[in-house]
Amino acid sequence: MGAGAAARGSEWTPEAQRQVRALTSAFNDPFRPAEDRARMAERLLQLGEPGAAALASAVDTELARALPAYEEAFERSVAAFLRSETREHAGAIREHRRTLQQLRQRRNLSREDITGAGDAALEALRRILLPSASDVLGADERLASARQRIERLSGWKEAAHRILARAPVRVRQELEDREREMAGVALYRVSRGEPVLRHNLRQKGELSEAEWAGVRETNLTRMLAGLNPLRIDPRLCVAARDHSKDMHTLNFFAHESPVAGKREFTDRARRAGTSARAENIFQGSTRGEAAVRGWWTSPGHHRSLMEPSHGFVGLGHHEGNWTQKLR
Repeated sequence: MGAGAAARGSEWTPEAQRQVRALTSAFNDPFRPAEDRARMAERLLQLGEPGAAALASAVDTELARALPAYEEAFERSVAAFLRSETREHAGAIREHRRTLQQLRQRRNLSREDITGAGDAALEALRRILLPSASDVLGADERLASARQRIERLSGWKEAAHRILARAPVRVRQELEDREREMAGVALYRVSRGEPVLRHNLRQKGELSEAEWAGVRETNLTRMLAGLNPLRIDPRLCVAARDHSKDMHTLNFFAHESPVAGKREFTDRARRAGTSARAENIFQGSTRGEAAVRGWWTSPGHHRSLMEPSHGFVGLGHHEGNWTQKLR
C-alpha cells in the first residue's frame, strides 16, 4: 500500500481495521465454499483502499500457487488431447499434408494456389494439431474448474487495482499466451521435435521478442505440414539482422546488397562465420508472424520456407525489414 493509502487507512476505526483482518482471514480459508469467498471479496472491495489492498495481496499469494499448478496440468492435458486428435484424424492429417506437399512440388505454383488450397489445408491442420484452450478445457472438467478459479481471482485483482489506481492486471492475457505456447510445445512433442525446441529455448535470449515469434511461427507452419522444425543458428540471425538494417539504412529491398563484401546472401552468411542455402526477405511490418505469412504466400519464398532438407534458420529484423536465412 502506498503512503497516501496508508495514511487514509490509519484514519479508520479499530473496528473497521478488525473487519479487514477478519474478512481477509475468511477469504484465505481454502475450505470455504466459492460463493462465500466471493462474498468476502466483495465486502473487502466495499471497504475501500485498505480492503482492496488486503484482497490484492491475498489474491497474489493464491495466484502464485494456482498458476504454476494450472500450467503443469494444462500441459499434460493438451498433450493427451493432441495424441487423441492425431489418432482420430490421422487420415485427414495425411490428406492435408499431401496437398501441401503437392503444392510445393508444383512447377508453376502461384499465389492463388497457396492462398486457396494451401491456406485451406494449413488451417484444417491448425484446427486439429493446435487445439485452442477451450478445446482442451472442454475435454477436462477438472482443468476447466481450475481455470475458472484463476478467472475469479483475476477478476477480484482487477477490481482491487481499479480502486487502488494500480497498473492494469494482465493475468488473463498472459495465461492465454501461455496456453497457446503450451499447445505449440505439444506439437513439437508429437512431431518428435523436442530436441530442437530445447536447443531453440537456449538460443532465445539471442533474439528479440518479434524475431522469436517469427521463428516460432516458421516452425509451427513446418510441423503442421509434417516437416521438421528448424534449429536457430545465432550466426545466421546476425547476418539476417545486418542485411535488414542495411536495407533500411540504404533504402533498398533486394537479396543483392550494394555493400562491399555483402553482395550475395552467401557472402553475408560467410561474414558471420556460417553458411546459408537460401534467403527470404520481407518489408512492411514489425511482427515476425506477418513476415512468415508474407513468405508463405509468395511462391518462391514459400518453397524456401517449406524446403524439407533445411535444418537451421536465422531471423533478423530492423524497423519493418525482415531477413530469414536458411540452410
